Amino acid sequence: MDVTSGGATIFHDLDDFVGATRLSGVACSADGSRVVTTVSTRNSEHTAYVNAVWEIDPHGAASARRLTRSDKGESGPVFSGAGDLYFTSTRPVSTSGDDDAQADTALWSLPAKGGEAHLVAAHRGGISSVTCAATADATLVVAPMLPGAQTTHEHDELSKAREKAGVDALLHRGFPVRFWDHDLGPGQPQVCA
Repeated sequence: MDVTSGGATIFHDLDDFVGATRLSGVACSADGSRVVTTVSTRNSEHTAYVNAVWEIDPHGAASARRLTRSDKGESGPVFSGAGDLYFTSTRPVSTSGDDDAQADTALWSLPAKGGEAHLVAAHRGGISSVTCAATADATLVVAPMLPGAQTTHEHDELSKAREKAGVDALLHRGFPVRFWDHDLGPGQPQVCA
């Protein structure tokens, strides 16, 4: 709309501004043929934002299309060298043969040739980000590891012991202790292959 002629924009009404669709980040495939972004919209109750991964035509000839749908949303899309699309999502999954579904952020993939998203990796405490090599078959994730754990198996065992003992306290020995709306810890971010 034209602001100079007195036309209203989303900046004139707080509800319109807060409810505006938001884009965050852009990921391009190695060959440049595919582009995706994360689109945030308000949920039906207007109490939170839900992210979804959308594909955008790099030539502008086709309309954008939504690739992912879940109640909790998806984020951090990246392409592998082979063209598969990796992203993180808090969809319920069962990890390590547990009967209880975990609600931690896990790594998912949409195959380059099409098909449904499938679980690639789950980790107690979640996966915060993913990076793929452009020309090699290598994927790295950042995930929290409890102090004393050298492997993901050891981390799982320590996490189960904390849960079984009912421990949810955090002991901070340094700064920072919070990030926006949540405490940091007890796990420390580690890069895992």
